[in-house]
Amino acid sequence: MGLPWLNGSISTARWSGAALPDVLQDAGVEQADAAARGFRFLTFWGLEGYHVSIPLRKAFDREGDCILAWKMNGEVLPRDHGFPLRVLVPGFVGARSVKWLDRVILTKDEVEGMHQTGIAYKQLGPNQKSLSAVPKEHIRALPPVDHVPITSAITAPDPGSTVSPGERLDIAGYAYSGAGSAVIRVDVSIDGGRTWSQAEFNRADESQDVRSGRAWAWVQWRHSVVVPQGAPDILRIACKAVDDQYNQQPHEVSPVWNLRGILNTSWGRVDVAVVGGERSRL
Repeated sequence: MGLPWLNGSISTARWSGAALPDVLQDAGVEQADAAARGFRFLTFWGLEGYHVSIPLRKAFDREGDCILAWKMNGEVLPRDHGFPLRVLVPGFVGARSVKWLDRVILTKDEVEGMHQTGIAYKQLGPNQKSLSAVPKEHIRALPPVDHVPITSAITAPDPGSTVSPGERLDIAGYAYSGAGSAVIRVDVSIDGGRTWSQAEFNRADESQDVRSGRAWAWVQWRHSVVVPQGAPDILRIACKAVDDQYNQQPHEVSPVWNLRGILNTSWGRVDVAVVGGERSRL
């Protein structure tokens, strides 16, 4: 049923290495020639056998910023992050950035395997309630997830925290949109979505700017409110992000619910208890 990732299971780093288009050209691979011969994908194999493909156009795109990385945050690539060499495919899901790189192969079709033609990165319809009832041919025909839709989450306060009327409440989180789209707004509500305010956030650097198509990094956002007098016993905090194509998160899980929980990008939510709230005084 998937991995129980929590909101903290993310990170952003600065990577150093060789531009993938340069490596391919130095190896004698030209995009036009490869395409003319029917090659459409570049497949990466890790030393442990993990393997996935990306479209050839992404691999050759100079503004796609794919690299073969050997440094992370200015230091030698740590073992757990793929030492001695890994692929970085910005804007794509992390599953495409293969660690412990062993070989790179031109392929005409996407590579076989659970993470590409199999079920691992595919979203089924909300009407499909049993994996065993879905024909394998249907699963195989579905494209794997490459880009994450616009999403955001709340990392502070923790669920179940307590506050009091008149107290300042600091709310924080992250937001992201795949394919290089830039986050342009994060809306925050403390009443379950009836009213909204906008959070403040910073971009990683100028290359992550709006409409650059190269906004690869998460943005961290912050917002402070004063818990109102007469607040209910529960503050229902919610957040939703908007990217530079005005894609927005769905209100509820139901429109995007699927059997394996893939791409649940509904509003981020955290409930906080109010000590001395409206109901507790009744």
